[in-house]
Amino acid sequence: MKKIETYDSFRPQIKSGDLLGFQHNQLGWGIEDIQVRIVGFFEKSDIVHAGTACWLNGRLFVLEAVSPYPRIALLSNRYDFYHLPLSAPWAQSTQDFGFSLLGNDAIKYSRAAAIAAGLHKLPPPTKYTTKWECAQLSWMIAHFDGIDLGPDLTPDGLMAYAGKSLGLDPTLVLQEKDNAYV
Repeated sequence: MKKIETYDSFRPQIKSGDLLGFQHNQLGWGIEDIQVRIVGFFEKSDIVHAGTACWLNGRLFVLEAVSPYPRIALLSNRYDFYHLPLSAPWAQSTQDFGFSLLGNDAIKYSRAAAIAAGLHKLPPPTKYTTKWECAQLSWMIAHFDGIDLGPDLTPDGLMAYAGKSLGLDPTLVLQEKDNAYV
């Protein structure tokens, strides 16, 4: 049975290093939104984007690979998402690795990697990878904390593997604002 929570009530339960899977049903119709919808169609999943939760100075963010570069964004500004607690130790080296990708001109988002992931042809990344797609980045951050998210480097694949290995179903977290869903 799927658990459903609102962001404001669930936010304190989210920890740095937790896996987040985002849905496609709230996207617009820009070129990147259409590409994400295509990924969801071929994957037969409503989870089409992955990110990693990160607390910083009392604020909750998501580390994610998006075009044109990996970034950190406030989680409260994102769409509805699925949450899986990974019980990550969130070592300083893990945070340092994640942050090392931000603002680094040599590090880019890769549509080719995203397509390869959708075709199940993407090899696991290394700390020297310079072209990232979203699930690859979440996989590598978890790897730095000693967590195995499996061989399927797609957002749905990470969520399925983590959920099965942890014996958990993801919680759907709704971004509720002014009594309306955004």
